[in-house]
Amino acid sequence: MHGIYNFDDKNVWTFVRVENDTLITGYRQTSGWARTRTVYFALILSAPLKNYGHEKYDSAVYNGFYRKFDENQNFPPEMAGRKIRLWLEPKLHNNKELLVKVGLSSVSASGALNNVMTEIPHWDFDLVVQQGREQWNNEISKIQVETLEENDKTVFYTALYHSFLSPIIYMDVDGATADWIRKSIRPEASPITRFFLFGILIGHCIHCLIWFSQNAAMIWPSLCWLILIKAYIRCCRFGRTTPTKTGA
Repeated sequence: MHGIYNFDDKNVWTFVRVENDTLITGYRQTSGWARTRTVYFALILSAPLKNYGHEKYDSAVYNGFYRKFDENQNFPPEMAGRKIRLWLEPKLHNNKELLVKVGLSSVSASGALNNVMTEIPHWDFDLVVQQGREQWNNEISKIQVETLEENDKTVFYTALYHSFLSPIIYMDVDGATADWIRKSIRPEASPITRFFLFGILIGHCIHCLIWFSQNAAMIWPSLCWLILIKAYIRCCRFGRTTPTKTGA
């Protein structure tokens, strides 16, 4: 993949583990607009695996004893590298379709698995689509517009949908999240992130009209987080490990 968010040397490290024939976990650590950002994942298949493997797109200086084996197929259960791509071959009978559920977490792979099992405990794909459509229709219908051209209405509600994509709650379903040193914590207020995407200022103006109380509630905790992060960076710069009044 190519683009502004996929450039050479972006990956710090990637790791994949085949837990069993239907569960795969791992993480990807990247460096870019956020340094050493780590995102964990859990991938669940509706059908068991027949074969799996990976391809490496970076040159390893030393592979240890692994160089004696064929790492590209069915070995080992753990795969790691700076640039790797996983491939899967499931056992499908009678052209049965394959369903995949993916959970994400900033804390751990087990957190990602808990997220997806809590939010989608079933395999009813049509139900997920229906619930997602109902939730989005409920949100964008909070503003009613009438236009001379039907296309203008489509443009308006598409833009309204885009304004609702950020910010987001940055935590697992059990309340856990990762702080600025990637330590798992459970804050009293839900941490909100992605305030600085393009057009978010316009989005917040709309949020103030629709979600006045929620908008105020999510801005204050997030500003406190930013203050603590800056205090921590300054403390590290001056040799301290905890923020103080003078250090902040």
